[in-house]
Amino acid sequence: MSGRTSATRATIATLTIEIDEATAASLDQLSEQKRHADRAGLLGQIIAEYAQRETEPEGYDAWFREEVETALREMDDPGAEFIPGEDVSRAWEEQRAALLKRATRKTG
Repeated sequence: MSGRTSATRATIATLTIEIDEATAASLDQLSEQKRHADRAGLLGQIIAEYAQRETEPEGYDAWFREEVETALREMDDPGAEFIPGEDVSRAWEEQRAALLKRATRKTG
């Protein structure tokens, strides 16, 4: 995704969606990592890029090729660190469990 923020685009529609607490927390974390002011800016960019990819075959193809090329460059980097899949799965399960526990506390 590009580093654009929602401030660079005019708002032409407003959407209201419902998401669970875990998804909201993930979006907040992503918006911070991607340097968006908030999750709305991040979602606006995600939706725009998705719509472009889905409606313009060449847009999807260019995006996919860029993603593959980036991944291959990162893989070939001599300093690349590879994490075993089991470690990644375990870390995500721990994060998911913590988020579910936190969400249960807030709703229960």
